[in-house]
Amino acid sequence: MAEKKPNDGQEKAEKEHVELAAAVAEVEEKQKVDVATLSLAEKFTRIAREIAPFEHEEQGEGVVLAALTKNHIVLLGPPGTGKSMMSTEFCKRVGTSQFYKLLSRDLPPDELLVREILYKKRENPDGSASVKFEKDWTGMLPDCELAFLDEGFKANSTTLNKLLDIILDRKFAVNGEVHKAKTMSVIIASNEVPEDECKAFYDRFLFRFIFHYLKEQGSVRNMFRMDENPRPVTTVTKFELAAAQEAVNDVEIPDAILDKMIELRHEIHNAGYIHSNRRWRQALHVVKASAFMQDKDVADEDCLDFLQHVFWHNPTPDEIRAVRALVLQAVNPLRQQIVQFYEEAEDVLRSLQVEKDEDKVQKLAVEGNKKLKNIQKKMKGVIKQISDRNRPTARYEELSDKVTLMQSEIVSEYLGVDLSSLNMNI
Repeated sequence: MAEKKPNDGQEKAEKEHVELAAAVAEVEEKQKVDVATLSLAEKFTRIAREIAPFEHEEQGEGVVLAALTKNHIVLLGPPGTGKSMMSTEFCKRVGTSQFYKLLSRDLPPDELLVREILYKKRENPDGSASVKFEKDWTGMLPDCELAFLDEGFKANSTTLNKLLDIILDRKFAVNGEVHKAKTMSVIIASNEVPEDECKAFYDRFLFRFIFHYLKEQGSVRNMFRMDENPRPVTTVTKFELAAAQEAVNDVEIPDAILDKMIELRHEIHNAGYIHSNRRWRQALHVVKASAFMQDKDVADEDCLDFLQHVFWHNPTPDEIRAVRALVLQAVNPLRQQIVQFYEEAEDVLRSLQVEKDEDKVQKLAVEGNKKLKNIQKKMKGVIKQISDRNRPTARYEELSDKVTLMQSEIVSEYLGVDLSSLNMNI
């Protein structure tokens, strides 16, 4: 009996699987970098990627931008989502003096400010002796450049007021004397939304991020295999950090970008999200730091995208999405299209992951694969428009690469195609 030949549909599917395997291999190859060839900006970009928990890439970039701009960042989310891990991983990679403390309601301010009390005996002019008590803060929060405060909103009002002086004015008082604090950047992690007494404290944090439990099965698989495939470790010295901060200050902001920020401020305020002049001034440094991370000496529209993480206040999905849409629509409509396509891809994969009826999974997987191919095609079309305008496309290609990996997850996990074996044959 003659061997049965595959029909046109089978041949087409096999060809598509080979093409997908090649695309996945290309994405993985992009992730291989020779650290010795990295520029200073590329080092910080790589650190941002290394420290970010799966599905939290923007959060990793936020921590790095906070340090580059000498600002502060708050990380909100349920326990076990990677807030503390990311913070400690960043601290490991930056060669600055560091301070860590788990805050609680009964924690006195001195446990943040004072290491010990020194007793100094001295002779008075009349020949008598006296003892002077002095507090030493060596190695404590005011003496460190980088600080990570876990459960930061559980502190009492007295401790928060002491922290406010350090965070806002980089000063602190001991024994009635005001001293200068070395603190550059504070990372706060919390499982809870700040209560009313913390509102002023919360407002001083320029960057705000939400953490969530993993949604994609590929991310869960990678999490389980972390010990088998440890992440690389890129480090910078305190001198490199200082050089990077100086480079951020030197980034030029053209008038066209200032006009975009004025337009954005108008749109955000009209939507009811009112922010202080101080926050808008600080936002300018975010734009500069974003330009630095993209190896640019002059800021452009692409450097405004990250402001979406600066101008929401209440940590609700509706407000976060609304602010993001306002930012992207005002400064970069094509970027907004890319993000919308990416969110559609996330929804496709998520609907498949939550389906409990095994009879429906196969059908959803086939449909999902087609939808992601169509989304990928649309994304590449928009990326081409961006490229035709002589704009850099690397940031958008990263999102396109993620959709490629989502598609590979559907084909591998739900349609049973071994892409790794196809990779070996390419």
